[in-house]
Amino acid sequence: MGGIVPNTLNSELLAPQHGILIAGNYVHDNNNRDAAATSLTALSFGTGIVVAGGRDDLVTGNPVEDHDNAGIVVTPLPDQRLWVTSASA
Repeated sequence: MGGIVPNTLNSELLAPQHGILIAGNYVHDNNNRDAAATSLTALSFGTGIVVAGGRDDLVTGNPVEDHDNAGIVVTPLPDQRLWVTSASA
């Protein structure tokens, strides 16, 4: 459904997710509508890499191909609070 999707939720002990490196991955063909999903995970359908609510993340050197919606997405994530995202590509 979605390729690499780190995220931040209020339920995490040390929210927000921060300082990750996503590098050197071949991310392709994440378009399976039959994959198991919840209402939140369904938002990542047809995307390669989604950084949702993370801070100070770096996405680099990842070939991303053949996704119905988007290759790389950086987006805030609403939970009980709004987690604003910052990432570099």
